[in-house]
Amino acid sequence: MTTDAVSILTKKAKLAMEQTAKRVADLRMFEQILMRVNSGEDLSAEIKGLDKFETKEQRKILVDMIKRCKSDLQKGYWHYNSNLIATKVKQEFTSEDLLPRYKVEYTIEIVKGSVLAKLEVINTKFNLTFDTKFCKNVNADDAIKEAGAVLLLAMIS
Repeated sequence: MTTDAVSILTKKAKLAMEQTAKRVADLRMFEQILMRVNSGEDLSAEIKGLDKFETKEQRKILVDMIKRCKSDLQKGYWHYNSNLIATKVKQEFTSEDLLPRYKVEYTIEIVKGSVLAKLEVINTKFNLTFDTKFCKNVNADDAIKEAGAVLLLAMIS
């Protein structure tokens, strides 16, 4: 059964992984440039404005950019701007991986409790499960439908 909650969270995962792929490309580019700068290569002909900085400054800028990329990948692009949705993100990313692996948990507050949506993402594969045990006096399908409405409101706000 495909619900709004499933559709919305799947779209969120696809968008997050597209953004992640772009950020990984940035990360790999900065790592390659840093490696070339560290080996003493002059890249001023290839990278406009690089010659304005001393080699030490170039290294510092590149290290900072690499840290920023890694931080963005750690946080991910998973959060909703809503007080009704709490997000926990766990990321695994090794140098051998093309893309990070994510385990994301959304705790979605509904009228009669909260729905826990667990999303596991490996490359382009998504596994989504729901846990409604924290909902009182409502069946699981209705709780997930209500969670879908909360997600929809968060998505459009």
